[in-house]
Formats: sequence, structure tokens, C-alpha cells
Amino acid sequence: MSATALVDENGDTAKWNVFNKIWLSDRENEGRVPIDIITKWENRISSNDLKALNIPFDFAKPVDLIKYLISIVDDTGDSIVLDFFSGSATTAHTVMQLNAEDGGNRKFIMVQLPEKTDEKSEAYKAGYKNICEIGKERIRRAGKKILEESGDNSILNSPNSTPDVGFRVLKLADSHMTDVFYSPSEYSQNLLEQFCLILRLTVTTLIYYLVIFLIGDYHFHCLISLLISMVILFITIMTVTLLLASMKIFLMK
Repeated sequence: MSATALVDENGDTAKWNVFNKIWLSDRENEGRVPIDIITKWENRISSNDLKALNIPFDFAKPVDLIKYLISIVDDTGDSIVLDFFSGSATTAHTVMQLNAEDGGNRKFIMVQLPEKTDEKSEAYKAGYKNICEIGKERIRRAGKKILEESGDNSILNSPNSTPDVGFRVLKLADSHMTDVFYSPSEYSQNLLEQFCLILRLTVTTLIYYLVIFLIGDYHFHCLISLLISMVILFITIMTVTLLLASMKIFLMK
């Protein structure tokens, strides 16, 4: 019997112990319980994952480790998996692999700063100037490998004949919006030109999304962007109109 911290009325160690009973049905409904220390999958295992794709990167996370972590929280096969320190994009590789194996519809979001690779490293010599480039290339090669293996039922038992291995790359950029909170006396010709620039950029963005929408090559986020651009355009026009009116009133006074 396991040791117990219980004591009897005399202060002696009790002969009984207390255990939590977990029913299988409860565990299936609640999901798996993670352990405190995971030792089954070591980083050296990830070397084989990357070697199979000919990707030079040190200290990547093993695909099987990410599979285990996803299995703890995902019981629908329709989750969005976010990796905010994605490195070589092991998580993206794992999500595509899982979808191909069980026909799931999981999606991934990888976030990684474009940290420069060491000029003496194998990655730099192979042409990868930053970590983001490594991650993108790994997703491409892993996706190609999954598509090749998806035709062999002995390797993958996916209900989907063609697993989705596509992805898009978004880069963070400075906003084209300019600070426009000035009193009428602070306005100058230069500021008015900035208003025109904002208006022109907003119209350009609106036309871009409108064309995509009209030709039918759009997704839900494009529709949202179109609506946002229309709202920004309306606000910009109203702001310029009100400011010009306020300047006229100010000058008249």
C-alpha cells in the first residue's frame, strides 16, 4: 500500500489511505492529463525528423512530442494550434501530419521573429538567412512528403485523398495611418497632404479587396478586410470634411 499522510486519533500513521478514483468515461470526456516532466521524446529525436527533410536546424522539437501535446487538448480534430515561438515550424509539420493520418481539419498559426542565423551555421551556408526562412521551407518539404505518402494506405490511413498542406505567410509591417489629432491652428499644407495620402492608400486597399471579391478568389478574411476598408474610407472622408469645415470656421473668426 502506498504511504499515507493520514493519522488516527492517537496521532499515529493511519492504516488507511485515500485515493482518487478516475473512471475511464470521465477521462475520455475531460481529455488526457499531462504529466509534469516529459522524458519520452528527446531533442535528438527531432534530428531524424529534420534529416529526412534535409533541413539544417539545431534543437528543434520532436514531431511526436507535439503530437502528444496536441492529443491532450484536441478531441475534435478541428482545433487551431498556435505556436508563438515556432522556430523550424515543427508544430505546423505535426498538424499537417495528424490531419493526414486521421482526416482532421486542424489549422496552425506559426509566429516567429525573423532572427538572423549564424553566418558560421549550416543553415546560413544552405541559404537560410533567418529562422523564418527555415520554417517556411520545412512546411513546404513536409507538405510535399505528406502528399507523397498519402497515396500509400500502409503509411497513412486518412479519409482525405489529398491532405491540405497549403499555408500563407503574413509579415508585420508599419501602419500607413498617420496621427491626425490636431487643433485647427496646427494644420498646415503638409498635414492636408497627409490626409490626402491616407485617403489614397485607403482607396487603393479598398479597390484591391473589391477586385478579389468580385473575381471570386476570396476567403472570409478578405470580406472582413473589405468591410474594414470601407469603414476606414468613410471615417477618413468624414474626418477630412469636418476638419476642413472647422478650419473654415476658425479662419472666419
